[in-house]
Amino acid sequence: MNDLTRLVYISRSTQLDQGENHIQEVNEQILLEAHAFNKINNITGILCFGNGCYFQVIEGSKNVVELLYAKIEKDPRHKDIKLMFKEPITALSFAEWRMKFVNEINITMPLINLHGHKHFNPFEFAENLCKDLIDFLSQKCAGGKC
Repeated sequence: MNDLTRLVYISRSTQLDQGENHIQEVNEQILLEAHAFNKINNITGILCFGNGCYFQVIEGSKNVVELLYAKIEKDPRHKDIKLMFKEPITALSFAEWRMKFVNEINITMPLINLHGHKHFNPFEFAENLCKDLIDFLSQKCAGGKC
């Protein structure tokens, strides 16, 4: 795979008014779909959810990553979708996971606080914080630690 790409986007859940149990069910469905698609298409990544917001990193072949992002943009479970950045990479940061899910976003708060933020709100994050989060999560979650 010489055309590896990393794409990072953020979005808000459209399901917030349905209650916490419903959100959990929706997130589980998103993960089931992601695992199936990603396994077939050699996609890896991580999905974080907190305060009604998603922060997702998708890695893999450029064409497949772009196809997947186009599909996400049409997904009615997301709104306010924003592409943070897309870049070529030489290695996968999340090679162990078809899609790791981080629901306990508190593990990221020390880093987020260090960047001057009091809450997990990716819509306030600059690109450098996003890249620091990727590095942090790839290290913190290695070996299934999160």
